Amino acid sequence: MSIHKYAAELRGLPGCPPQCDAASGVAYRFVRSPITGDDFVPTAIKYPEERAHCCAAWGISLFESDEAASKKYNFLIKKYPNIHKDLGDHLASGALLPSHGGVTVPDARSGHFCLHEYAGTDLVPAFKIVRKL
Repeated sequence: MSIHKYAAELRGLPGCPPQCDAASGVAYRFVRSPITGDDFVPTAIKYPEERAHCCAAWGISLFESDEAASKKYNFLIKKYPNIHKDLGDHLASGALLPSHGGVTVPDARSGHFCLHEYAGTDLVPAFKIVRKL
């Protein structure tokens, strides 16, 4: 059994990580150009006071399609005009592997899901920029 990247933090959250399937398939994420490790930092680390208590915040936020990611970004940019400073202004896609971690079931409406990474996972080489948002 693989160890989660943030196992110590997850132990303090009941039911976390949730039931996950082995990572596989193509996923989409908002990033900066060029892509760095900072593009794959969970929000629980970026904003510990606000998010560390939330299980999903320890996962990496992903989308199952370009369209789903674009729709969410367009919603966010209207609500938060400077969101690009936090999330980046490019869309990247990457091939997920079982060795990367476990994924939650994508939300049927938004196409959003979380990757709970395994220790040692580096997603930077797996993702490539698709386009500027």
